[in-house]
Amino acid sequence: MGTAVIIVDTNVVVYFLIRGEFTREAETVRSKDDQWFVPPLFRHEFLNVLCTYFRKGELQRDDALRTYRRGMSLITQLTEDHDPRRVFRLVEESGCSSYDAEFVAVAIEENVQLVTADAKILAAFPGVAANLDEFTRSAN
Repeated sequence: MGTAVIIVDTNVVVYFLIRGEFTREAETVRSKDDQWFVPPLFRHEFLNVLCTYFRKGELQRDDALRTYRRGMSLITQLTEDHDPRRVFRLVEESGCSSYDAEFVAVAIEENVQLVTADAKILAAFPGVAANLDEFTRSAN
């Protein structure tokens, strides 16, 4: 790949698109780096989050669809297959889900930071993962 500055977790994209507690931080991350890269599983995870908002009545279907399309336009989805052995090793070492470990694995393989708000990822992978505030401070 060679062009990514950061990998963003699904929650960062959601925070950027749906007004809430971390929207301002996600907007600041975007202003510091608008080249957001994600692993292939992002599409499914993002759709699941938006469906959850829809099921709970927090987004209407058309709004959820518009948010999905906008979110997909904000990111570059990586297509390379990544080594599943690394994902297994990361899961074993951290206790994180395979979904979370895949974001971490991609960041490690691409030698870039993973920006996330996921406390478990941040605790398990401090050298790879940065929370939104840490990233924006270090990007200055």
